Amino acid sequence: MLNVLFVTAALAQDSALLEKARAGDMNSVIRLARAYESGDGARQDELEAARWYRRAADLGDAWSQTKLAELYSQGRGVQQDEGEAAKWLMRAATSGYAPAQLNLGLKYLHGTGVGASDDSAAHWIREAAEKGISAAQADLGYLYLTGRGVPRNFQQAQEWSLKAAKHGDAVAELNLGSMAELQLKDMKAAESWYRKSAAAGNVDAEYRLALLLARRSNPPSEESVSWFRKAAEHRQPLAAFSLGLLYQQGRRVRQDYSEAMRWYKQSAGEGSAEGQLNLGMMYEKGQGVPQDLGAALAWYLRAAEQHFAVAEWNAAVAYEQGAGTNPDMAQARYWYSRAAADGEITAENSLARCWYMGLGGPQSREKAIELFTHAAQAGDANAATNLARVLSDSKSSAEEQVAAQKWSAIAKQRYARLDTAAGSLAQEAVPEQAVEHARIGNQAEH
Repeated sequence: MLNVLFVTAALAQDSALLEKARAGDMNSVIRLARAYESGDGARQDELEAARWYRRAADLGDAWSQTKLAELYSQGRGVQQDEGEAAKWLMRAATSGYAPAQLNLGLKYLHGTGVGASDDSAAHWIREAAEKGISAAQADLGYLYLTGRGVPRNFQQAQEWSLKAAKHGDAVAELNLGSMAELQLKDMKAAESWYRKSAAAGNVDAEYRLALLLARRSNPPSEESVSWFRKAAEHRQPLAAFSLGLLYQQGRRVRQDYSEAMRWYKQSAGEGSAEGQLNLGMMYEKGQGVPQDLGAALAWYLRAAEQHFAVAEWNAAVAYEQGAGTNPDMAQARYWYSRAAADGEITAENSLARCWYMGLGGPQSREKAIELFTHAAQAGDANAATNLARVLSDSKSSAEEQVAAQKWSAIAKQRYARLDTAAGSLAQEAVPEQAVEHARIGNQAEH
């Protein structure tokens, strides 16, 4: 009763508010729910807010249904339940409420509270986009760009992104910049869109603008470093990684291993495989921190778990050499295999060696030749040398002997052109050259 008296007194002395709300007056119910949620006119109480929002939702108010879905997603005033959130969004979406349609589409896109379905995601996002919701228009542009739930169509991607950008949608501006850079190769337009998005506070645009500017000069310009720093301070993982790399190498900033460690740790802590890899490298080399091969391997493995091929290769070498761990050829072979599958040609050469010698698993000359050949054809000089050796071993045929001479000559040519090493424990990540398009997932305002 005290809560009720406080609410009715604070809300403009409206003693009839509670009675109207209890009687099912929609405006009164929503006013009461908002008061409890915000603490403006009532003592803040998430349980009471959720109860009154549910009352309005049960009465069929689409805005309240969408609000209740938000509370279920966040676990505010109710037990967190994404399935229940999706249920209320569906009720609001089927009544034609555009913000709910967008948010329901995102749930289908990410499989949150519902079974993942690109087709259903595209359907609901389109419904919202056609009603003029700029975030939905940006997201629909992304779907056309990536071919999720709709046929891949660059023109449609541009058109929907431009519609959203006209309303100042920063994600749409970011994606238009990406399209200009990657598809149209129009760097002037890309810079313009990135600047607009960055000015609106989009941290990914800050990073991509920094990367675009950095590619224009060596060392990177002061402006590019400034944008890297700004994005890193806004917790953009790859920007923190890039800033760490600049400090490690002393490019445009004074070389400072401690600062490099600081930014690598931030990047790694936020899940960047690049940051995790280079943090491991710092521990391995003892740069900015006492050398710790065990910590180096731990960070290599963190990055390797994300199928980052160079990190998988580094972990394999560590296990083979016993760096930071006991030597374990079975583990080394496993990570060589993972790295090779993820495109690391050097690892394919090492995996072929394991097959040929029976290291850490079964032995097979035929499998070794297959892997050496693939790596050699991809340009690996060590693989060409090893292939020549295997094809000229005691089991070789006359035809293989001829092939061995060919690959031996190819290897010599490659060594003459390149200073090729057999492999290093610490291969470093470098700033990404390919820029992904923005991931979507921001909910609609309602």
